Amino acid sequence: GFNGNPNARAFAECVGESECERDDCSTYDVSFFPETACAELEVSMAFPTCWDGVNIDSEDHMQHVSYDVQGGQFDGDCPLSHPVKIPEI
Repeated sequence: GFNGNPNARAFAECVGESECERDDCSTYDVSFFPETACAELEVSMAFPTCWDGVNIDSEDHMQHVSYDVQGGQFDGDCPLSHPVKIPEI
């Protein structure tokens, strides 16, 4: 997870892996970005899926939203504190 929240997830998938064609293809974050060239780099991120229905923002920019009770899975139920489902793309 990110910022101490295990439900905040992101991952990258390299499609069409190939040798690097540049002089330097190093990356500082091999835990996320692939070390090879990719014909296509697919990145997925899980954002909060529920809203409190009142506040557009909060002081920490997180308290007004929440992950669903299934931990940010697609189409999960929202907690009572954040009953409004946020559409997912």
